[in-house]
Amino acid sequence: MHFSIESIKLSFDQIIFQKNDKMVQENCRKPYKNHPKGCPNYGKNWSCPPYSPTIKETKANLSKYRYFWLIRIKIGTSTHPIKVWAKYKNSKLFEKITMYLNEFLGKLQEEHPKDKIYFCSECRICKNKGYSCTCPSEPCRYPEKMHFSPEALGIDLFNIMRNLDLDIEHNPSKILQRIGLYASDHYLNFPEYRKI
Repeated sequence: MHFSIESIKLSFDQIIFQKNDKMVQENCRKPYKNHPKGCPNYGKNWSCPPYSPTIKETKANLSKYRYFWLIRIKIGTSTHPIKVWAKYKNSKLFEKITMYLNEFLGKLQEEHPKDKIYFCSECRICKNKGYSCTCPSEPCRYPEKMHFSPEALGIDLFNIMRNLDLDIEHNPSKILQRIGLYASDHYLNFPEYRKI
């Protein structure tokens, strides 16, 4: 299966943040389908609230850079007469595009270690090595390599994308997508789409 990764140029002023850190944490704890207590990573991953950097810290970090891009991968949802099978296929597709985009962003980070990259999920470094995050009982094993998602830092992807007239759904029914954020001091000549 082939995917396209899309880059969308932003200015710093187009990056929208939640109103405060309390709102970020409340969003993580909002119940959603199959998760009555909110996101299962809340308080269980060092890259997630309430342990992730504050909005103020994130703004300060990003303000050091000149160029910004949303990096997006998307695919149409799977339909099937048996709803359970469609749900299973969609969850597998969602996990697959998460993996592909994070691998792509990880390679960029290796090539440009001074740039700031926010991944499209909680930090998965330990999970990818076969063990669980040490949070909250032990210090992070890889504090210098930890991955953060934009949402964990209070970046409001939904409103950013709405302002850019990009399609986004709260409860995806047509398109599954994952989004990261890339900040750099030098201009990268990203193709608008890149096949992987």
